[in-house]
Amino acid sequence: MSLITNHEQQALRRKMGQYVQDNPNLDAIIKAMVEQVQDEEDVLDDLLTKRGLAVAVGEQLDRLGGVLDTPRNGLADGLYRALLLIKIAENNSEGRIEELIDIFGTLMGATVTNLIEVFPAGFILQSIDGTPIVGLPEARISIERSKPAGVGINALIDAPASAFGFEGDPDALGFELGEWATAF
Repeated sequence: MSLITNHEQQALRRKMGQYVQDNPNLDAIIKAMVEQVQDEEDVLDDLLTKRGLAVAVGEQLDRLGGVLDTPRNGLADGLYRALLLIKIAENNSEGRIEELIDIFGTLMGATVTNLIEVFPAGFILQSIDGTPIVGLPEARISIERSKPAGVGINALIDAPASAFGFEGDPDALGFELGEWATAF
């Protein structure tokens, strides 16, 4: 359904033949009645288009966060929106590897996210070069909610792009050069 922005003009054009001639009193009555309809449609359109998670701001986001039981905790709108999207992803997760990678990568703001399977039923998630929107303890809670039952999280690792590594890893930096990763 498309928004009608000219109710008044449409109503004035639809006058019956005997009322087409200039009649300022009739035009004033039509304008007064249709102005209310236009106001109502504008408000209803705002409710339809401006309350979705993709476009919500401020109090609207806070209310959506209340529905999802996710407090803002001082986050800016963009970061809070991302956190709410993660909560929705958690709620809809079936524990597939791709979902866990997406959730962890978004929480860590990572450019690269890897999942390493650990036999028999575990995994390690690693994010590289990110700007986290939550800490690793909060990320672990999110992944716990999203993973399948009976599968363990062996580690969550948040590594900078210039991470420390050992000899034999061509991408790693050695002592006094590489930064330490944070693991949980």
